[in-house]
Amino acid sequence: MKFARCLNDGILDIWDGYNYGSQFNSGTNCSEQFVPIMIEIPASINLASATFQFDFWSGSLATGTPGREPQQFGNGNIRIWMKDGNLPRNGNDIKQYGNIVSDGAIYTAEQLGFADTNGTLLTNTITLYVEGHSLGSNVITIGMDCVSNGQNVHVEDTVKYEVQESHWVVQRAGEATAIGVSGQGDTILNLAVDIGLQPDEFKQWLTVNTQTLRLEDNTEVAVNQLTIGSKLAGGQVVRVPNTIYMAWFGECGTTGQWWMSFNQNKTELEKLGFSVFVFNNDNYDYYDYSYGENDLEYNPTCFDFTFDLLEQSSFKSLQGLYMMGHGSPNSVGSRGTNFSTSGPIWDIGYVDGTGTTTGKAIKDYLTYKLGALIIHACYGDNVNARSLVSTNGGIFFGINGIYYPIPGYDDFDPIAKFWGYDVTTIGQVILETFGGKQKTNTFSSTTF
Repeated sequence: MKFARCLNDGILDIWDGYNYGSQFNSGTNCSEQFVPIMIEIPASINLASATFQFDFWSGSLATGTPGREPQQFGNGNIRIWMKDGNLPRNGNDIKQYGNIVSDGAIYTAEQLGFADTNGTLLTNTITLYVEGHSLGSNVITIGMDCVSNGQNVHVEDTVKYEVQESHWVVQRAGEATAIGVSGQGDTILNLAVDIGLQPDEFKQWLTVNTQTLRLEDNTEVAVNQLTIGSKLAGGQVVRVPNTIYMAWFGECGTTGQWWMSFNQNKTELEKLGFSVFVFNNDNYDYYDYSYGENDLEYNPTCFDFTFDLLEQSSFKSLQGLYMMGHGSPNSVGSRGTNFSTSGPIWDIGYVDGTGTTTGKAIKDYLTYKLGALIIHACYGDNVNARSLVSTNGGIFFGINGIYYPIPGYDDFDPIAKFWGYDVTTIGQVILETFGGKQKTNTFSSTTF
């Protein structure tokens, strides 16, 4: 169990409400929601005589200065409440009609809400709420002494937890862009590191749907005055790129896609919460979209791949590019086909479009460097391709030489581990995945 921020506001719980400067600041919504823990007891025990004791590293009800680095009063200090953080609370112990569960105190079933004044069972499950107080990890141990089936019984249960420092939370939920929520004191530089994009290009990839953002000193900054070092207050919401553009330039239609694990890899990306935009060269057309959707004009020089690439980048939604087909040290596409393809023969330069089919290069269609570039084509590992990727933790994969795919083998799995380590899900929504902050070795020709 991990906690420190409340919901997604990025603020350590103790700074976020109750006694933020005063222990009497206990009104509705003075904090966000805490982390719930559930305690369940069997129905066969004698509740009239049952007692319960909690053992944990307790946080003091006196806070330090809000917004400063949290103090270590031990290791992972917490407070346990009978009520959630968004509800009015009393800082006294529940024995004094408050809402705090104290470390070491002994409580009856009635005091915890299991039973009424006569010891009659009301519920065999209660929910308590844990508030992070200082950074670190520790355990909560709950002991119960009771009579069950005529025998005196002592039982204990323990749960591990970790109080974490606040930081950006990126919520990837299959949309073109993902929500980013700041922690207290976070910067755009921190965000760029987390998602693997260039910090100095943030105005090209960051979307803010408000006129201002709040800084950690509670002043407002106009979005156009934001810098990579501006320290934000917790809970500031932005949007970041979340689209992977997958381009198929291969041969043999669906058989070729199976051979190259195209659809398997698409599924892996979608499981990580990315939106996947597919270009299939087998389904090309020659219509020029620059005239508008209702006035398309036939144009044999038009190429959907480059139009879509420019659109995704211009809309600040493009996180990465994943291409399968044929390649050279200077270009990629369907040129070099030896078997069969229903699509046209294209050759697109990485950096220089001179002599290629389109006359322009991929670089010409990008408004910022990519957070990821994966090339399943021959000679994909080259200086031209690498230059398209962010140097701030961007992901790159290419082969220096001939690329030999293994039929039907899901060779994207290593990338999935790099891209979405420790994925957390709530329902169908993926809460935390990162595109740039890698914990293992970088990509090379030996990765697979």
